[in-house]
Amino acid sequence: MTEHVAIFGATSAIAGAVARLYAARGAQLYLVGRDAQKLQLLERELGSSVVGSATQDFDRTDQAEACVAAALRALGSLDCALIAHGLLGDQRESELSWTTAEQIARTNYLSVMALVLALPVAASFVRERHAVADRLAPVTDARARDAFRSRVLWTLVLVVFASTAATNGAIVHMVVLLSDRGVPLPRAAVLLSAMAASSLAGRIVTGWLLDRFAPMRVALAMLAIAAAGAFVLAGAQTMAIGVVAAACLGFGSGGETDIIPFLLARYFGMRPLSTLYGLNWTAWGLAGAAGPILMGRAFDATGSYTIALIALGGMTCAAGGLLATLPPPPRILTKDRAAYS
Repeated sequence: MTEHVAIFGATSAIAGAVARLYAARGAQLYLVGRDAQKLQLLERELGSSVVGSATQDFDRTDQAEACVAAALRALGSLDCALIAHGLLGDQRESELSWTTAEQIARTNYLSVMALVLALPVAASFVRERHAVADRLAPVTDARARDAFRSRVLWTLVLVVFASTAATNGAIVHMVVLLSDRGVPLPRAAVLLSAMAASSLAGRIVTGWLLDRFAPMRVALAMLAIAAAGAFVLAGAQTMAIGVVAAACLGFGSGGETDIIPFLLARYFGMRPLSTLYGLNWTAWGLAGAAGPILMGRAFDATGSYTIALIALGGMTCAAGGLLATLPPPPRILTKDRAAYS
């Protein structure tokens, strides 16, 4: 039976040696590393044993779950995960400098724990197991240059930009908005906790839904929930209504963030996923910066958040409409009747 192995920190010498051993015995590998150039060289060396790869800053613990989920999606199931990144550090400097000690702790402990905790959560929501993965019909992977010529790719990027700009604009200004409307600032700040909890729930529920329903329907539902959050926030005057708005924004945006990589893999296959995933996060980052600025400028111009929030909710609905114009992603066929739609 083919082994499925994810290697985090694949560009280290130890991880590279382990990857070569697994490749020699026919395992399928997913490689994650910081250095894109080294990762590309290792991927070329291992050839067809590598089913996917991604560059990742492991100190970004907020991205650990998405990183693990991408690996599991590419592999179909997981027999072994090797976490091989870290900093050696300098003992004396660590004793004298809190900044140095904190960096070592973040890289060697927090980032590792983020991956360890993400693995069982993500694995429990990946339906592909050995028995199913062996029956998957072969799908022709597109090349990155072919994907760049596709309307589908740029539509997805535009959807990411529009929806992220809208939700981030609302999220960043949410506490100040309710504070201006009479909610005490310490209580208004609790909204961020509600949003974070709902975002986590949105990611988990999205994975469950994607295993059971057509991905386009799930994506449209998440956008609708996020848009509803912006509309509710526009009229929020109390803490309770603010919590509802924060929950909708967090749930919808968290789910949508995880759906796009899934759609990229379904439309274009695994070969160009690293490049397309990087483009997706570039759009996400630009939109995350633009949204709050546009929201602030709108407030300065009108003296109110209401019109801006309604416009942002409309932008999210427009992103959903744009997404609805895409053809359904290719089906993943199995010999069983229970195939993905």
